[in-house]
Amino acid sequence: VVVATGAWLPGSAGLGEGAEMDVLEFLEAAKKAPETLSLGTDVVVIGAGNGGLTAAIRVLQGGYSCLLLEKHNLPGGFATSFKRGRFEFEASLHELNDFGSPEEPGDVRTLFCDLGIEDKIDWVRIPEAYHLITTDKKYDCVMPFGQQKFIDKMV
Repeated sequence: VVVATGAWLPGSAGLGEGAEMDVLEFLEAAKKAPETLSLGTDVVVIGAGNGGLTAAIRVLQGGYSCLLLEKHNLPGGFATSFKRGRFEFEASLHELNDFGSPEEPGDVRTLFCDLGIEDKIDWVRIPEAYHLITTDKKYDCVMPFGQQKFIDKMV
């Protein structure tokens, strides 16, 4: 089984030190001569972004073997940062919705619990739902969480 994840098909796959090959070449070779390209794995996940990492963990939790392929030198996909000159850009998600509480977990908390990582993350609660500051300093507006509190602040 091959699972492709992420926004694009990776261009190379880390198959161990000194064994990198183009993913498309890998897939073509597997089609032409599957017996010569035995990886001894049940599932190949292409892309080590959030989706690929999650898929690979779930495959392993299901008792199957998995080969995770990534073209970049680091896993994470858009959940990484990169530097251009003296600036560092964070391309990742900044907030998670539907996390919920331990008593009423949302889908994200449930997934993280299933993955076995929920208790390994230091969570930071966002103090307000929205905060706008304009460069001309005419506006510094803070909007609270909660539907009624948000409406009350609007009026």
